[in-house]
Amino acid sequence: MAEHEGLGAELRNLRRGRGMDDPQIRTKIGPALTDLCLITPSDTPAEVRHKLAATVDRLAAQMPLDLRMAVRVALATHPEARLPFYENRIRWLADKWHLDQRTVRRRIDVGFVHLVEVASRGGVEQPYKGWWVEELRSVLLLDQPQPEAIEVRRIVSGQYKLSDLDLRVGQPQGAQAPQAQALYGAALTPYADNSFGIRLPVALNANDPHEFALRYRLAPVHQSTPYFVCRPEVECERFDIRVRFDVTHLPRRIERVDGRDGAIGWGADWDASGNPPTAEVLSTDAVGEVRLYFRRLTPGLAYGIRWLSSDPGPAFETH
Repeated sequence: MAEHEGLGAELRNLRRGRGMDDPQIRTKIGPALTDLCLITPSDTPAEVRHKLAATVDRLAAQMPLDLRMAVRVALATHPEARLPFYENRIRWLADKWHLDQRTVRRRIDVGFVHLVEVASRGGVEQPYKGWWVEELRSVLLLDQPQPEAIEVRRIVSGQYKLSDLDLRVGQPQGAQAPQAQALYGAALTPYADNSFGIRLPVALNANDPHEFALRYRLAPVHQSTPYFVCRPEVECERFDIRVRFDVTHLPRRIERVDGRDGAIGWGADWDASGNPPTAEVLSTDAVGEVRLYFRRLTPGLAYGIRWLSSDPGPAFETH
């Protein structure tokens, strides 16, 4: 117990001032962090920072996304929050999360407790994901001859020298695969199973963010239960979607899909009497658009939108 308290105290001391950017980094760590991170007397300050950051990232990979981000901001390893004072970083995170600073402080404290608990169990127990999605923004355009989707992803590397990653998209069996195009920030290598190799323009190090955009041209599926969802295979902190319907052919009903497991089709979850499930019913605005927001998505579950229409529409999953 005393050993864990010592590690917690050293982490709290490390977050003061410039955090890991402190030029006197060796004076801010004690025996607990030295042993945990395998720091040696011959290590340079840059090597000490590298070992500290790599160890924290490895341990934090098992934590929820909000706590992982809280710890990174507190220690000044988040690329957008490398501010000179701890108070500045608290204020930055409060503004980003739209929370008061007292709540952010509590969230950081909880994150440090989790970090110590993971360290006490000997590190990560599950396979480590090399990257995660900080933000995914999708626009689905249905008011044109061929439906089109544009997505902008902001990912964060969880490892050193990340240069490639895989994405997968899907439509119902027998449907024509969507045509994909990289708009910026990446190059695509299509695979036969509707997945894509993403080649990044530069290799990312741990905590480095990167943004890229893709366009999908979707083949309409002749069914009355179209949908557009994200079913993430890695952790996704934020998913925003805007759907633009044709105002002359609006759907009869539009529903939010929020963390659904299994099939998305309209009749998949009706009861035995044929009654539709209870779900949030959505309305379009004056120009035929619907916008939805999702936070801290659970990998493997579907989030997005589905609608009931007499016109053929896309049935599409992005991961």
